[in-house]
Amino acid sequence: MEAALRAWQESWEATHESTLDPSSPKGPLGFNSTALLRLVYIRLNAHTGPFRQLFTRDPVIIARGFTDGKISVCNRSPHLDRAILQCIHALSIPVRVGIAFVARTLTLNWSFQHALSNLECAFLLTRWLRGLSFAVEKSGLDDLRPDEQKLLNMVVTLVHETELADSLDGAQDHASRIRKLAASVARLWAETFKGFQVFEIVYVVGQSLSIVADTLGRE
Repeated sequence: MEAALRAWQESWEATHESTLDPSSPKGPLGFNSTALLRLVYIRLNAHTGPFRQLFTRDPVIIARGFTDGKISVCNRSPHLDRAILQCIHALSIPVRVGIAFVARTLTLNWSFQHALSNLECAFLLTRWLRGLSFAVEKSGLDDLRPDEQKLLNMVVTLVHETELADSLDGAQDHASRIRKLAASVARLWAETFKGFQVFEIVYVVGQSLSIVADTLGRE
């Protein structure tokens, strides 16, 4: 399956419409298709579908799905690393453009698929970070593979480029810092949904992510 995804990605990169710019004059098709690509990578590593509880339209119930442990996620591996990389790429776009600017304007131009994709990216990335924090707490940073350390550093760099950079200060140890990082990631994604929304469910997704960020911040 991953070979097919890589082939699709190479084909996408070769087309004129391929872009990671939400406001590209090439049109939205190339950008919107990346949301579907990320969803596939996530679904290969996490059984999220039945447990998102989106049909309830209740942010509290949806947020609970992030932390109640019912969603099974594959063990740490190079396969999971590739899905995490997709999540990091997804977060890098609003960080690069500007979280507040995305919240005010660009969300109106993003497809509904991006809201669902970002919700699941937020879940997988925060779940992965929490898993790393437990591993580091037990065995130290040496327990992380080199690729995991690179991915972790990428997330740290992204957060440092935002107004939440100070949120990582004050951690007593590496494990605590990674847990703070997970909360910051959820907060950043939540902030992108705070503008006016065309679809009500997108607003619900934003509320859910805010609750997740608050929950992770208290850990």
